[in-house]
Amino acid sequence: MLQKKTVVKAESARREFAKRLMAVVIGTWVWEMGLEKQGKKWQEAGRVLDEMLAEAKKRGYEELVEKRRGKLVPAGWLYDQVEEMIEEFEDDMFWERLETDLAHRDLEENHGEDLKKMGDEKKADLHDRYHEKWAQEFEKNGLKRLDIIDNVPSVRTGRVRN
Repeated sequence: MLQKKTVVKAESARREFAKRLMAVVIGTWVWEMGLEKQGKKWQEAGRVLDEMLAEAKKRGYEELVEKRRGKLVPAGWLYDQVEEMIEEFEDDMFWERLETDLAHRDLEENHGEDLKKMGDEKKADLHDRYHEKWAQEFEKNGLKRLDIIDNVPSVRTGRVRN
């Protein structure tokens, strides 16, 4: 019985380490993207990942790491899972950002100066309604009905948007 508990604990520790490693891989990817946009190198982010990979190897978690060009890297299966998670996150963020930006635009267009007199709770409620409208639209139709139209006057002000 004691041996079985030890095996269960070891497997649990291995799974927990794999989760932490995935979190570090994701964090490194995000960090790297931010630094890349700034024209900087990613040594600091890479150092944390390198330490985790070395620790995995040291603990005997061979299935979590591979060696490529003499350097430890996350195992292919682990990296595939991370890429899948990142793709899903990016997709979700695209829709969330689009819905949020359009809701904000609609709030500004339809309530303009009145927003300055409005309480935060009322503004948030209106924003949530516009956001939900766009969420339902995109859930039902995707981008099929979204068009860019030049020189259309604002519903509230009558002015043409730039």
